[in-house]
Amino acid sequence: MSIVALIVGRLVADPERRTAGSGREYTRARLLIAGPDAGASHVLVSAFGATTQAVWMGLRAGACVAISGSLKVSVWVPPDGGEPRVNLMLSCDSITTLHEHQRAGRAVRAARAERDAAAPPPAPPPGPAPANAARSQQQARALWQPGAGGTGSGFDDMKDDTP
Repeated sequence: MSIVALIVGRLVADPERRTAGSGREYTRARLLIAGPDAGASHVLVSAFGATTQAVWMGLRAGACVAISGSLKVSVWVPPDGGEPRVNLMLSCDSITTLHEHQRAGRAVRAARAERDAAAPPPAPPPGPAPANAARSQQQARALWQPGAGGTGSGFDDMKDDTP
């Protein structure tokens, strides 16, 4: 089961870039979050989007962040038979840095520039054909002129409509 969550915490160590078995790159980080009972928990975070990865890689241990994404909660029992522990894993969709704005901003700008350089520029939308534009202008003028079928207000008076 996964839960959509918003978590605020502090990076325990520098984020790491990894490659999944499928060949897809991602960034992994560990956060320390404070609990309501003065305890603390660790959250293992994975980021797959290029911009999100760039922001993570621009951060260092100790940085405070707010992240949102899909949180999976499970229980882990140590092999030595110790007490069961809660395992928190979050797939990060978005991140907000609470410190280090300049470093994160540079990372985001670099990721966007790289993305934009790889994609061809979008084609401009096609404009109306000259004949269609002239006809549209004539119809608009006729609609706004009193007499000659127009009401002068620009709106249909609906007198000629039948129920």
